[in-house]
Amino acid sequence: METHSIEIDKTLRSKKFVGLLIAALLVTYALPFPLMSGFMESYGRVKEILRLMKKENEAINCHAVFNFNPDFFGEHGMKCDETYYRPNETTVSCCGMQVYIFLPKASPFRAGMQ
Repeated sequence: METHSIEIDKTLRSKKFVGLLIAALLVTYALPFPLMSGFMESYGRVKEILRLMKKENEAINCHAVFNFNPDFFGEHGMKCDETYYRPNETTVSCCGMQVYIFLPKASPFRAGMQ
């Protein structure tokens, strides 16, 4: 049986090897980014929406508890964040949270909900 030897110097200097290495790097790292950029933007937007939903849920629940007995909770220093609270707005349950329905001002559904 014959032993085959690999000459590393020749392999590294070979144009075919370098070309194959560059092609593999491009296919693995560079080319997928344009294909994934839309997905990454959508994922970031979904994370932002979920963060806002959590804030709205906290504000809605805090005010619901506080309004149950405002004298008692007010005496004990309970305060609710007013930033994400919109009284008299329609809410919906989603993902285990209670959040506000977003309807544009010009929506025909908004007139029917008020």
